[in-house]
Formats: sequence, C-alpha cells, structure tokens
Amino acid sequence: MVVPDRPKESFKVATVVAAANILLDLTLIPVLGITGAAVATFLTMTLNAVLAYRVLKRTIGVRLEYPPICNILVASAGGGAVRWRLPSGGTAL
Repeated sequence: MVVPDRPKESFKVATVVAAANILLDLTLIPVLGITGAAVATFLTMTLNAVLAYRVLKRTIGVRLEYPPICNILVASAGGGAVRWRLPSGGTAL
C-alpha cells in the first residue's frame, strides 16, 4: 500500500502485517504444514486489506462498493466449494 505523502502510515501497516505473518507462520506451520502457511498468508493479506482500507478511508476518502465485493465473495466461495469436492489430485474426472 502506498499512501501519497504518508510514508509513515504505509510503513506501520506493512510492519504490522509482516509481524502478524511471521507469528502466524510460526504458529500454524508446525501444526498444519503447508496448509498452515497458506492460512497464515490468507489471514495476513486480509489484515493488510482491512488496515489499508482504514488508512485510505481516513486520508483520501476511499469508499467501498459492496455489490461487486459480494459478487467476488460468492464467486470465490463457489470456486472453493467446487475445488473442495474434487479429488485430492485436483482433476475433475
């Protein structure tokens, strides 16, 4: 995230997200292996998006458009459900 004229804000977000990723990796990888790394990355990227949104909303007035976000979430959930039902090799047949 790059906020014009606000390098401190960007640095704070990046530092929090990096620390959270390291902590989650150290916690989840021993328990879940590569899946733990994926979960840690997903959670920290979500944290990054939330923190970036908060900073951008405060500094330049960014607003979210919820219908497109809902469409993306529904499509992602559908794709995840289909993938979850596939055999472990990831092929349909």
